[in-house]
Amino acid sequence: MKTEKTDLQEMIEWLASFTDPEEKNGVTRLVYTESWSRALKALQEWMRQLGFDVTTDSVGNLFGRIQGETDEVILTGSHLDSVRQGGKYDGSYGIISSILAVSELAALKGKPHKTMEVVIFCEEEGSRFPYTYLGSSYVTGEYIEADLQEIKDPAGTSLIEAKEKAGFLNPLVPGGRSDVQRFVELHIEQGCLLEKQAQDIGIAAAVTGQKRFTVHVTGKADHAGTTPMTMRRDAMEGASAMIQKTLDIVRRLGDPAVATVGQIEASPNSVNVIPGYVSFSIDIRHPEKKVLETVCETIEEAMRATARFYRLSISSECFMSVDPVAMDGGMISEIEHLCKDRGQNYRIMYSGAGHDAQVMGRSIPSALLFVPSKDGISHDPMEFTDPLHLESGLALLKDILYSWAYCPQKER
Repeated sequence: MKTEKTDLQEMIEWLASFTDPEEKNGVTRLVYTESWSRALKALQEWMRQLGFDVTTDSVGNLFGRIQGETDEVILTGSHLDSVRQGGKYDGSYGIISSILAVSELAALKGKPHKTMEVVIFCEEEGSRFPYTYLGSSYVTGEYIEADLQEIKDPAGTSLIEAKEKAGFLNPLVPGGRSDVQRFVELHIEQGCLLEKQAQDIGIAAAVTGQKRFTVHVTGKADHAGTTPMTMRRDAMEGASAMIQKTLDIVRRLGDPAVATVGQIEASPNSVNVIPGYVSFSIDIRHPEKKVLETVCETIEEAMRATARFYRLSISSECFMSVDPVAMDGGMISEIEHLCKDRGQNYRIMYSGAGHDAQVMGRSIPSALLFVPSKDGISHDPMEFTDPLHLESGLALLKDILYSWAYCPQKER
């Protein structure tokens, strides 16, 4: 195994330099674009210099392998793509940390008992195409090829066309990998809990489930000056009441339940016309499937009652439904012990954001770790994590990988 002096923060800055030059702020690295391709090739070369056996698959996932005495794989990594004008740590921190952790272990400890592998997932964010977790869903075999054939970006380019233009011409292979024994993802928190509680590490117990709805409220458009308040069927008034009731229901339920109304449209959208139609989105999240389903049913009943009160009609459709995914309990316990041994202040928490570990965890024992985010800012050029916290997470990841890959007496 070759050695090469590398600095975690320096390499994060280096990876952030691979960004769309047309976007003036932050990092923009959408899947299969030129900036994405340049970043992937640069990472390939760096990993080869470090002594990894480097391969890619049919969708552009990049793997760096250190062969062990057995073919059972301990996998670690994160995603290469970004949101538009995002931060430099989201995904990239997990990539750089995984490469450094595996390469440093191989240099210091030699050949592992179990094979160590770094994965750089091609896509997670859904920023270019209306499809998320492409990389991890391909590794697990959860993708649906027929869906991929139909998916297009705003410019009309299909996902398959973009994949092939980026150089990945091999056909998609059904079925996921069966050699991966464990997966661990290191990530920035993208929230403020760890910083507020002065804690070093977050260990995810589960990634929350999500349901997203579009709600359509129909009333009657009328003149704003000549229609008495008692005779109105104001879609905006009714929608406003529905939104408030939705948020009140979730507030009463308490943490970790959250609800967000992020989009709203009105028609005819005129200053002097009572809205006859309003649509809005609802994003609801909770780490327990039954609770998530129950709160959605409660909200739906409340909205229908509100529609009747205001003499409106209502319909809704669920356009996204993702079940909560629990991380592996045994792995969590082992990581807790390592944190205690290291003197790291940690907390068990839920992940409100989606991650590749969520997809991996449906079929492969998985763990998800967080380091603090300054002010909870993420998906933004101001995204920042203190270098001391970055190093703390890397050190823990190295201990985890050593325990799992180098200690056959702890055969799992």
